[in-house]
Amino acid sequence: MSCYTITKCALDSIKLHKHYIANILYIFTQMNAHKVAIDAGNKVLNLYRDVAASNEFISGWLSLMSHEPSNYETIEINIEEHESELNIFLLVCSATAKQNKMIVYSHQALSEFAIVQNTLNYRGKDIIVLDRDDAVEELKPVKNVTYVSLTNSVGAFDGSTIQDTRNEVE
Repeated sequence: MSCYTITKCALDSIKLHKHYIANILYIFTQMNAHKVAIDAGNKVLNLYRDVAASNEFISGWLSLMSHEPSNYETIEINIEEHESELNIFLLVCSATAKQNKMIVYSHQALSEFAIVQNTLNYRGKDIIVLDRDDAVEELKPVKNVTYVSLTNSVGAFDGSTIQDTRNEVE
């Protein structure tokens, strides 16, 4: 399973770009191993709902995400009321076991942090930061390609059939 923390700034910025809506957000609504990290106290979901209130595409995404089986991974973390929006997402991401990946619209949203090779350190935890284009590449389904080399032979693959062949021996 792959678990990602999607920031509110990512939702705010991609809400008008159908390419990113389809190739980032809607990937999480499909049957695959990708999950969105949220906190048990629903602070993240409430921030998502704020964006959804003014954008039908984000609202539709949230609706699809709410269906079973859940595409959310609930992270047990206590987030104080006074935490900033950015800190809420950093806290959730840093508490996600072995899956410290955060999706932002742009690295500029984290300009207060030193990001080295797409990684920032937050309270002793390394967080991999993916901007919108990095996220599209990482979330792309992997296609299994099989290469077969045949010499002086006939081969049938993927349910195909072979008819009317002649075997000639020299």
